[in-house]
Amino acid sequence: MFQILATDIHGNRCDYLGPSLSATRRGIFVRPNFVEFHANASLVGGVIDAQRTHQFSMTFLLDTKTDAARAYANPILAGTYYLDVICRMNQTGRSDTITDGLYGSPFQVEVVPSCVLAAKSYATGRGLRQGTAGTESKFTIVSVDALGNRHSLGYDALSVIAKYHSRTHLRQSQGDIVITGNIQDGGNSSYCGSVRPTVAGHYVLTVAIHGVDIQGSPFSLDVGPSYTEAGASSADWGLGLKRAIVNTAASFTVTARDRYGNPSVNGAALISCELISNVNGTCTSLGNGSALCLYTPALSGSGSLIVKYGDAHISGSPFQVLIGESAAAGNYSKSQGQGLFVAVAGEIRSLSICTHDVAHNSIDDTDAYHWKFNAVLTHQAFQAHQAASAVTTNAQNGIYTLEYLATLSGVYDLTITDSVLEIHPFLVSD
Repeated sequence: MFQILATDIHGNRCDYLGPSLSATRRGIFVRPNFVEFHANASLVGGVIDAQRTHQFSMTFLLDTKTDAARAYANPILAGTYYLDVICRMNQTGRSDTITDGLYGSPFQVEVVPSCVLAAKSYATGRGLRQGTAGTESKFTIVSVDALGNRHSLGYDALSVIAKYHSRTHLRQSQGDIVITGNIQDGGNSSYCGSVRPTVAGHYVLTVAIHGVDIQGSPFSLDVGPSYTEAGASSADWGLGLKRAIVNTAASFTVTARDRYGNPSVNGAALISCELISNVNGTCTSLGNGSALCLYTPALSGSGSLIVKYGDAHISGSPFQVLIGESAAAGNYSKSQGQGLFVAVAGEIRSLSICTHDVAHNSIDDTDAYHWKFNAVLTHQAFQAHQAASAVTTNAQNGIYTLEYLATLSGVYDLTITDSVLEIHPFLVSD
């Protein structure tokens, strides 16, 4: 708003603004002498908006007390305007009306934005929706007033917060991850916001001005894992990492991970395993960043298990695996010793068993399981009550020594078994 005072060339105020009215007996008529004003403003500096007008006109009202013309306008766009004020006047009452610009016109007028309105302010950019662990997710924040005019703010007025939100019950422990974002001035009342999560997952991203959410906030931000690194990938669990049995598939699970420990779904396809100088394994992706690895050793002893992502070892590789023999196979095991054929009543007799699995591996004494041999002597004439059991007394280098004591003379059937091995009966004379 502003007001205009009409003056003559000497600065004397004029009191005949607008059409003057006079009353007579015949009615009301308009005096031909008058002064009137018109004003239009055009935007010359500011944010161009094709959907809104860049001009505005002004309304003049006459103040009869002061003979001043007061101008009113309601501009929408903030910026710098050139204001043209035109004066039309007729002081003679004849038809010689004069139109001219007001002294000093056009005027330069600065229209400033009103207060910032968070509900109208907005943000744009891919970083509002998608991100990568360890990489800044960037976006642009634009602060505006109620009419959409950009308005500068102090850094303390803006806040950017990302909070981890678990979509399943598998990672509830991550629920307290809260990341405060960074804000930089981007110029022209825009600001560069960013967050840098290192844990992959789903985040709720809040952007606020003076604690009030901007348009669209909170945003849903999905953060994916970074690129897979062999040194960060891990063999998580499985007995096959430490122990295996000949001719029996051993298994373990490996997870491809990025440098921050996030599982990499696509990385599992490049996991491989190999038992050095023994057998190659197979690794099958489970679809969640992990792979199930299987290998079947052929030789007993100590082996080195190599696990790789691509051409590089994962963390902890190679693993040392103790490979045990498989179950004893009767067709490959032998018994020997005088106690197999002849014994003296009341005297202890011994025999030895040399056991092998189907791969011809000797079953040594490293596993207490193999001490559970059972040798039973059954008297052929008195089967119901004349039976004697042998006891394993020694085991060394895959050879087991058994002893028994028979007190009744006669012919016995000697049967040697463990949980899976059965050797056909021997005939023992006492």
